[in-house]
Amino acid sequence: MSENKSTVPISGRVSVDDYQFLMEYPISGKVTASEKLRYVVSFFRSYHESQKNYEESVVELNRLLEPSRKALKKAELDTSSSSEFIDRILQVLPEMLALSITLNLPKKADKQLPALLAFEDRQLKSVMGLIESVLRMGLTSQSPTYNPTVLRDKMDTIRELVELSQKP
Repeated sequence: MSENKSTVPISGRVSVDDYQFLMEYPISGKVTASEKLRYVVSFFRSYHESQKNYEESVVELNRLLEPSRKALKKAELDTSSSSEFIDRILQVLPEMLALSITLNLPKKADKQLPALLAFEDRQLKSVMGLIESVLRMGLTSQSPTYNPTVLRDKMDTIRELVELSQKP
């Protein structure tokens, strides 16, 4: 998509509450209502365009998660703690959501099943990778989580499920 830098004047009315929100909301380098409105429209367009493309959707979801990630990292620094589990979740979930958001099923019924099978396979691989990661984290007596015993407490149930799955 080409970046057309020319502008078009528009006029409209917004509620006082919306105007106050816009003016109080900090947008880096944007001060005037016009600058902020241009940013909001550009952001809105980018947001909707990102829903068509997997890579862009991942970027957008990660952008939305960034304030939470920063707050988590600050809290981890302040408390001298970390969680490999949370890090892994925050990596995998945007990818899985982006895959779902950008799913573009064919219109013809005879083409849909292969697309559904591919979608399911890719999501399953992500989930299984996450499960494997969590199981690895639970193998030691002190898991790399905020609560170092949280996974140890769950391993007996997991062992039981694995044993049940192996019975004929």
